[in-house]
Amino acid sequence: ILMNRSFEMIISILAVLKAGSAYMPINPDYPSERIDYMISDSNCKLILTTNAIDYENESIQKIIINHNYFESAEKSISFKNINESSDLAYIIYTSGSTGKPKGVIVKHSSIVNTLLWRKKEYNFNESFCVLQVPSFAFDSSVEDIFVPLISGSKLVLINQTNSAFDISLMKDLIIKEKINHMLVVPGFYNVMLNEIPEYLKDFKVITVAGEGFSIELVKKHFYLLPYVKLYNEYGPTENSVCTSYYKLSEDDTDVYIGKPIDNCKCYVLDNNLKLKPYGIKGELYVSGPGLAKGYIGRKDLTEDRFIKNPFYNKVYDSEDLEIQDIFLVKEDTLVEELILFYSINLDIAPLMIILVI
Repeated sequence: ILMNRSFEMIISILAVLKAGSAYMPINPDYPSERIDYMISDSNCKLILTTNAIDYENESIQKIIINHNYFESAEKSISFKNINESSDLAYIIYTSGSTGKPKGVIVKHSSIVNTLLWRKKEYNFNESFCVLQVPSFAFDSSVEDIFVPLISGSKLVLINQTNSAFDISLMKDLIIKEKINHMLVVPGFYNVMLNEIPEYLKDFKVITVAGEGFSIELVKKHFYLLPYVKLYNEYGPTENSVCTSYYKLSEDDTDVYIGKPIDNCKCYVLDNNLKLKPYGIKGELYVSGPGLAKGYIGRKDLTEDRFIKNPFYNKVYDSEDLEIQDIFLVKEDTLVEELILFYSINLDIAPLMIILVI
């Protein structure tokens, strides 16, 4: 899916999943060389895009999506739910800052656990109005988009290029759409606190994720917005967006990544995969069904980073009476153990999506 934020973007994501396929988000601002690489590396069969995107690749079929067609259609077609929990839901490519980008393969059962946890933890419902800030090429967008859709919340999209970090536009949107939740990187949130704190006072909760930050940001938040909840979410793409979370408070003296989300386990280990004593630094591992299937076309790297769990050789799943191995993923910081198996149900709750032109 090669698109900017738009109705067509949401329509395309839902259509691909409903058809039983998997989607790969591509930011149109990427250099053409990177787009070519992602398409070739993933063995992608089809591109969904819009007339606004100038990209040509003769090696792959391209379909132009226009939401005006759907508005004028006389009837809709209802597809049967054909997805299995083990089916691939999406592939997201990492930034490639340490080499070539790697395509992370995520199953339905993996991401659904994250979505259901987030809906419950934040108590998402019809009263939430969510501003979708991260690029949909980043894994945090999966939370941003799907949690509102399964909760009946309102989802607000920004369509201008690079305008997701336009403070003036953000201020106007917050007022006009009555935004009360967003997920942002800490650096940008600090800018918002400096420039438009008065427009954030009616938020229910704000989530920061994607990079480290200091306790000074937390203190500033609660000084300016004492009644707005603040969460820190942490997790690698390889573990379905979010692995752990921490509800920050004005009494905190340090920043924490908190505890694992539902059905997850985290381990701090040494180089021999032995547990470190409490309070001693080590590498963080995560285990469970939140883990990705691995890296597309990179069997060697998958085997290196996804290893057998030395603490639980088997896990019992009471739903289907099946014995299953658990694996660990080494990602410099975290690991989970999820044993819920669902597929994304696209008979989503009543919702409203607002596109800001």
